[in-house]
Amino acid sequence: MKENMIIGVDEVGRGPLAGRVFVGAVLLSVAQNNSLKKYFRLKSKKSSSYKIPCLPAGRQNTKYKILTRLSDSKKLSSKQRIIWFDWIKKNNISFAVAASSSFVVDKINISNACNLAAQKAVKKIIKKNKLKRISVVADAGIKINNISQIKSFKSFPKADEKVPAVSLASIVAKILRDKEMEKMHKKYPKYGFDRHKGYGTKDHIKAIKKYGSSPIHRLTFISEYHNIK
Repeated sequence: MKENMIIGVDEVGRGPLAGRVFVGAVLLSVAQNNSLKKYFRLKSKKSSSYKIPCLPAGRQNTKYKILTRLSDSKKLSSKQRIIWFDWIKKNNISFAVAASSSFVVDKINISNACNLAAQKAVKKIIKKNKLKRISVVADAGIKINNISQIKSFKSFPKADEKVPAVSLASIVAKILRDKEMEKMHKKYPKYGFDRHKGYGTKDHIKAIKKYGSSPIHRLTFISEYHNIK
């Protein structure tokens, strides 16, 4: 790749009581990343359009309408996240996702589980795009080590509200994790995973007390709830 590229990395699912923790990685050119920064300033209902730079021959003048702002996935509605996810796919933006299971979370703790998944996601996208030298930016708390192709790594608070590549990584991870939790609801319908996606809502805690844990619960996360009424 001739352009300067960056990989944005973010996790979703650090806090839930059940389910895997997901990490997304999105590859953008520096030009793409900088052009998308204006969407942080958009009102939720404001329409705009973005001409993606460096498209394949014959498509350089195509504009794709974006109907929503860009931000951390948790601050966007489900519809807003889907709009951005569709935009990623339509524009052939490269992304990768990796996850750590509840068993791994219990075994090595949530921070290490996040970092393990981040390591896997970045390696996937590097291999997929045959990258030799790349800069990586991640949201605070994520650490990535010992990947020879990484020439620089930065991790800082609210990167998912300041760096578009990180925001998109958060959106990708959120959408795919939510889809998985909806599948888990069909497998374990007593817990209501389709509604709360594994987070510690009152209804979820009541279900844990009534039915005990499922195979996807993080046992180190739910032990404190055993005596809650």
